[in-house]
Amino acid sequence: MREALVAGGLKGEEPERQIEARIGRQKMLDDEDAPPSRVILSEAVLRNVLLGDLQAWRAQLEHLLEASECPYITLTSPCTSCRSAAGSTAW
Repeated sequence: MREALVAGGLKGEEPERQIEARIGRQKMLDDEDAPPSRVILSEAVLRNVLLGDLQAWRAQLEHLLEASECPYITLTSPCTSCRSAAGSTAW
């Protein structure tokens, strides 16, 4: 995860702060009293192999699939390759 954050331009201690925040959110979502959460993912995020690492990408997709089975988590992804004649994005 750190490599992806650094590749995205984060420097110094910021990658570590971001990782800690993500771990904290993950722990909160793993709790049986987790709040309802809605996540909107770009189609590109689902299609692009994570830093060229096919195994890491597959693990991330499997994690998303598992998370989507939780009753309090809603995952959606607008289909950017499915455009109407007017050019709007289909949801």
